[in-house]
Amino acid sequence: MRNNVSYTWPTDYPKDTPPDGSVPADGYVYRFASTVPPTADDFNMYRIDNPTCDHSIKNEGITYGLSLWSRLDRIQKKKLRYPEPEQFGNKHIVGGELTPELGATRSTLTRYHVTLWKQANAEPHLHIFKEEL
Repeated sequence: MRNNVSYTWPTDYPKDTPPDGSVPADGYVYRFASTVPPTADDFNMYRIDNPTCDHSIKNEGITYGLSLWSRLDRIQKKKLRYPEPEQFGNKHIVGGELTPELGATRSTLTRYHVTLWKQANAEPHLHIFKEEL
């Protein structure tokens, strides 16, 4: 990974996480949050938010990251597609600017889906907190 930041990754990250091709976090992104302003609990890694999911997917490292979107219309479309309260129906969409100190990112799953691997003690909820309508 190219960067000028010396990263400290959580000790529970598997080897090769973040994966090759990841870059220092940067850019404006969007995230689903339960509250506005969001709390640290709104920025858990996928495997914590989805404990009953089968995490033995081909690239397990993705489950150690958290989902973000690079375009507002794409996250809004996701919310419309999954409107039930137990899905995204009760969630708020918050936006904010990533900084390299938060960790590393890479486009995953789709062109507009971004995975953020937080470095130890990163607090993205202090950066991604503006409610988007």
